[in-house]
Amino acid sequence: MKITTPTVIVKRKGKPDSLLVQKSRIIVIDGAQQGDEIVLESERFTMGSSPQNDMVIVDPAVSKQHCEIQLFPQGYLIRDLESTNGTFVHGVRVTDAFLNDGSEITLGTTRLLFCPLQATTEFTLSDNDMFGRVIGKSIAMKKLFYIAETYAPTDTTILIEGATGTGKEILAEEIHNHSKRRDGPFVVIDCGALSHGIVESELFGHTRGAYTGAATDRMGAFEQANGGTIFIDEISELDLMLQPKLLRVLEKKEVRRMGSNKMKHVDVRIICATNLSLEKQVNSSRFREDLYFRISIAKIVLPPLRNRKEDISLLTQHFLKEFTGEEDAGKLINLQKTMQAFNEYDWPGNVRELRNLVEMTAHAPEGMIDPGAHMYLGRMGNAPSSTAAHQYDESPFKEAKNRVIGDFEEHYLRELLDRNEWNVSKAAREADIERVYLIRLMKKYGMKRTDTI
Repeated sequence: MKITTPTVIVKRKGKPDSLLVQKSRIIVIDGAQQGDEIVLESERFTMGSSPQNDMVIVDPAVSKQHCEIQLFPQGYLIRDLESTNGTFVHGVRVTDAFLNDGSEITLGTTRLLFCPLQATTEFTLSDNDMFGRVIGKSIAMKKLFYIAETYAPTDTTILIEGATGTGKEILAEEIHNHSKRRDGPFVVIDCGALSHGIVESELFGHTRGAYTGAATDRMGAFEQANGGTIFIDEISELDLMLQPKLLRVLEKKEVRRMGSNKMKHVDVRIICATNLSLEKQVNSSRFREDLYFRISIAKIVLPPLRNRKEDISLLTQHFLKEFTGEEDAGKLINLQKTMQAFNEYDWPGNVRELRNLVEMTAHAPEGMIDPGAHMYLGRMGNAPSSTAAHQYDESPFKEAKNRVIGDFEEHYLRELLDRNEWNVSKAAREADIERVYLIRLMKKYGMKRTDTI
């Protein structure tokens, strides 16, 4: 089959659908490894100096996890992983950029050439539009479901990556529910919600007198999850001093409570999640490389909702049924107009934001809420003034709506960034939106990014 696009869906009678992914070749054209080449046969490919990469670059100017290449429907995207010396395409430093046939990539002192091939790799897609409570009919989700269906029955350690609101905890629980441990406990630990002083006790437990206030012996999450699954959310927030203890649990299946010298065996499956790139954390020495490779034996990436908009209608109708019990969503809302508005919106809060908005929509007397105007104004806590409303009375609806949203976005962003001293990462966390989306909004309104994080 001649490939004219990077991905092709193949349907065969009596067999699951599959995805044909175009292979590519990376050739070293200058540097210590000149002449070396490797064929990319997956949708994600990493390069760096660490031996764990798909392509190892022996160059002192190259970071451990330097960059990655991902395949999207529109082509191959190279993304820098916050490397020390940067990633360059045709001599221009990039954060991310789509590659073309013949694109020249520079990492440190090494130059590489990117060449798509006609050969393909095939990936099986799930026949299902859901995996438990996780729903989607897009290609991205059908690929995800197949991976989840494959690994759920095993005890393989899984790392789930995804932005805030994409449903990482729900996916982890459904993997547990589809496993042989389904009758055992499912214990959740959120490292981002716990102070550094109590994380060790929460994970591993403590004995009486282990620290001030430890009046009794207490089991930690690993002991509580014995026979079941422990889900460690925001694993990137785990203190470096505790990471070796977690690594020991993974390798030895035993824990030691704070204040005790006794090791206890635990029979537990571990699923971790993060909304950050752990590879970037490894590069900046904020996360142990050995632990990263141990927890990411299997990796599942939950895409942001804006990258799977074909799922919005399915999700909306599912949530409407959940909140109202009504099978026919068209009886409750103007589905056509609502879907048009929903598909035009970028959903920085992802599926969580959609679910919250659908709940409001289900009970709204007008039967339809615009996601942009309603959610932004709802976050601001103020409705438009009567003066502002009168100002747009004679404008077409879409134009007036965009002007209201634009006025709000610019005002909201400036206040948000001022409060956080223009630290983009902190501001994104406060606003509960993705950092990349915040940067996009800043560019939209000509706001100069001054942070270096």
